[in-house]
Amino acid sequence: MIRLSEAEYLEIVEYMKEHFGINLSKKKTLIECRLAKPLKNHGIESFDGYMDMVKKDRSGQAAAEMVDCLTTNYTYFLREPAHFDLLQEKILPDIFDRIRMGVCNIWCAGCSTGEECYSMAMAVADFRDKRAGALPKISIKATDISKSVLREAEEGIYPIEELERIPKPWRERYCKKSGREELSGGSKSSQLDSLSKRKFDAA
Repeated sequence: MIRLSEAEYLEIVEYMKEHFGINLSKKKTLIECRLAKPLKNHGIESFDGYMDMVKKDRSGQAAAEMVDCLTTNYTYFLREPAHFDLLQEKILPDIFDRIRMGVCNIWCAGCSTGEECYSMAMAVADFRDKRAGALPKISIKATDISKSVLREAEEGIYPIEELERIPKPWRERYCKKSGREELSGGSKSSQLDSLSKRKFDAA
């Protein structure tokens, strides 16, 4: 493995913080391990040479590749359940008591592969279904710094086992079988159905 010098490490930390707001201080081993593959793929023999390539690439693809390698996209449906309880029991009632018309915009930052923003969409849809009277439209905008995970979020297809955290009534109402075989384990996947009108952006 190509070793990461202290000077190279500090250059990468500074670049990621300045351009993407990501703090990688104390992550030297992570950087060295995760960038080993792109260095090999590009036939580059040093981290200094890799950073030189990233900075000279005006298309932004090399920088996007580096971001994908260095970011951790850990997520799942209904992550932090207490937050969704608070959303339905306190936040949404307060919003809908104050706003009866127009559009209520919700921003899901750092949406990763989409599980959390779809969880929010299902929680909002479930609340609206149980609420009488005039209600505003809800627009959820999901963003992430990684373009590769945004593509997965836009597709909205997940292995069946990942949907087990979703309450059964929500699975029946908002999810459907995609009929596609997952390459990883051969299990059927499900695709979120009536939540298809969405917008995803790179941050």
